[in-house]
Amino acid sequence: MIKISEFKHLNELDEIYSSSEYSYPLSNPKFLTEWKDFIYPDKLLIATVFANKKITGYLPIVEHKDNFLFRVFKPWAIFLPIILSYEVEPEGYRELFREFIKSISKKLFVLYDFNFLDPFKEIERGLLSYNALKIEFVAHITDVKDFKLHKKMRKYVKRAEDYGLWIDSEITDEAIKQFVRCRNETLNRKELKFDAPPVKLEKNFRFYRILDEREVGKLLLTRDAENKVLSGGFEIYDKNTTVGLHGATSIEGLQKYAGYFRYCGDIQFCKESGIKYFDSHGCYKNSPSIDFQNLYMFKRRWGEEVDISQYIKCSNIVKRPVLKYWGKRAHVELPSEKTNQVDTIHENTLANK
Repeated sequence: MIKISEFKHLNELDEIYSSSEYSYPLSNPKFLTEWKDFIYPDKLLIATVFANKKITGYLPIVEHKDNFLFRVFKPWAIFLPIILSYEVEPEGYRELFREFIKSISKKLFVLYDFNFLDPFKEIERGLLSYNALKIEFVAHITDVKDFKLHKKMRKYVKRAEDYGLWIDSEITDEAIKQFVRCRNETLNRKELKFDAPPVKLEKNFRFYRILDEREVGKLLLTRDAENKVLSGGFEIYDKNTTVGLHGATSIEGLQKYAGYFRYCGDIQFCKESGIKYFDSHGCYKNSPSIDFQNLYMFKRRWGEEVDISQYIKCSNIVKRPVLKYWGKRAHVELPSEKTNQVDTIHENTLANK
């Protein structure tokens, strides 16, 4: 049985997460407890899996509410995979999960398949790709132990060092304030006001500090010789994986290769902490936006590319505004359409940009 309710932190969830081989930092109950308040007015839900009246797994769900379209149709963002107890074999949950996906597919929702260890990928793709808008989304996974900078990247990092850049990991009010300013500049540059509204300081002070204290989050900043923040990222981590949750680089930071320098700091943090993988948290592939094209070209240098395509199921009444919104940043494929029709949509998006 799978039951959906508002998220509450339960000890059983901590036990399941710590023992699951499919654990992923964005599904860590310690992270979700703070994230629930951070994303308000969006609502954090949880799909809890029961067997013999015992919780054996869970799946975080976000109900969006911060936009007119979202308030009316209340789409869900589903963060996969489902986190299963070590006592449970995924094979035994295939049919249950299949029925769960079918039941919620009647609602407008976006699926973010951010976990590259997902045991249910085949089921998800088969059920969600039918009559759904597909957005090409990929993650780049760095195997920390075997990672080596290639020649061009070493040159960029050397230039950053020549500019006097350095890595700062101390959380202070001043550090958070500068990072938030840098992040807002990045959001505005990429026109991400719809799904990532301007960041408010008061939320960030609490969110970043508490996750740092609980040792599930880390703020890493690239500063110049005058202590100005040029790039930064807040990373969520567990014993196996670090995920780049919030990242930003200013225009000046781009000119001084601050992003390359910070990613080296991220990987060094993983090495020192004994963490196996660094997940850059995904980006759009084949985007018509120059900013997103540049972001893809940057991230693909850091690891193996993994397909985590997003699927949007929606009724015909909202398909047009959804296409208009996503068309600004991503190549969107219509369901059951021929390739030439998809190409036409892409060309029209570019023409109207």
